Amino acid sequence: MGFIVLHLIPILMFIAAIVGRMGRTVLGLTAALFLLVFLQPLFADPELNPRWLRSFHVLNALFIFALGYHLARRGTRTLRNMTVAG
Repeated sequence: MGFIVLHLIPILMFIAAIVGRMGRTVLGLTAALFLLVFLQPLFADPELNPRWLRSFHVLNALFIFALGYHLARRGTRTLRNMTVAG
């Protein structure tokens, strides 16, 4: 269940970015987030060879967090600008 939910969130974010006309930058970053989330469980596979590739699981988690935080801040900033302008 958690696997499906974690992969569903970036897809929903991508759809929201398209509907909200957020621009190519946000669309690209959201697509990158989906790719990183998709790769995350692959890096945790105990049968992954060579074994050192498993260390990317932690590094990828850091990238997912940083990119998610950046997109959240960018969305908040955009929403505040729309509120002030409107």
